[in-house]
Amino acid sequence: GARGEFDPITVHRPARNLDSVSMEAAKKASMVTDMTTYLASQKWYADRGIPWRRGYCLYGPPGTGKTSIACALAGHFGIALIIISLSTPGMSDASLQMMFDALPTRCIVLLEDIDSAGIKRERVAEPADDDQAGRHYGVYRQSPPNPANVTLSGLLNAIDGVGAHEGRILLATTNSPDSLDPALVRPGRIDMKILFAYASAEVSESLFLHIFQDTEGRTPHHGLAALANKFSALIPEDQLSPAEVQNFLLAHRNDPEEAVE
Repeated sequence: GARGEFDPITVHRPARNLDSVSMEAAKKASMVTDMTTYLASQKWYADRGIPWRRGYCLYGPPGTGKTSIACALAGHFGIALIIISLSTPGMSDASLQMMFDALPTRCIVLLEDIDSAGIKRERVAEPADDDQAGRHYGVYRQSPPNPANVTLSGLLNAIDGVGAHEGRILLATTNSPDSLDPALVRPGRIDMKILFAYASAEVSESLFLHIFQDTEGRTPHHGLAALANKFSALIPEDQLSPAEVQNFLLAHRNDPEEAVE
């Protein structure tokens, strides 16, 4: 009933292996460790009267793996992945609340491109002097133009208002973290912020090894690891998205040596 004429939710995405997501190993391990601890801590939260919820802001340019890691984490932990796009035409505070009310007990909620929904910083009133500009936020009102009609107050209420579900993990993705209202990303709503950047040498090397993993026996003169290292040295760091690097490798997927030439 909550879906109406639009389709903001997707739960039928094939599970991805965590190893298939190329990102800095330390960042990936940090997310997995934090989620593992959270999912095992229901009693700890209950004993202390703290709502059993966890939130992450995944920020960075498009094509850097934000949606991919959500799919992989859901598969890794064996829990449902619910994908909600706030910018879907026809979305409203009421329909968003219905969706959050219908969430399973343990799940990952992926709020995609939260900055594109028109929910931006909101100033309470014009400050008395310029030195205070930008510090007065907190009145939650729709920030036009907003075709989805989701207000900041409606979003905050769905995330952690009275009666909000516990046991869910929130992943909010954004290309523009600085545009978000501080109320949305404060601790307790967003507990970790993770940068998904353009491809580092580590990520380029990881992508190479992942794409060519089944060609090990057909690489006569050079080991795959050596080729991967050489490839990563040729790719300019922090200038291409992992998706762009992967697309290049896919064009040469039958010949790892050709990809390095």
